[in-house]
Amino acid sequence: MLIPIVGTWAFAGRNLDPEDEAGSLYFHDVESYRQGVRYDSRTSDDASFQVQTDGSIKHIFEYERALELLMACSLRRKKNLG
Repeated sequence: MLIPIVGTWAFAGRNLDPEDEAGSLYFHDVESYRQGVRYDSRTSDDASFQVQTDGSIKHIFEYERALELLMACSLRRKKNLG
């Protein structure tokens, strides 16, 4: 990937819905999280949640790992674009 897309999500928890399969991970958009909206008390239509399974989160990184991957992307872009 030469042009990454970066966004901030807060980890909300695991298996928050009783019907979840084991290993469901919930991520909350940071804007509504900072406004105090939580999964169990969703009071705003503006809140967004991502639900991923443990084995499918190869695109979500902790801060330090994201920085490493952004640097690698920058180096690839310089190499490919001259």
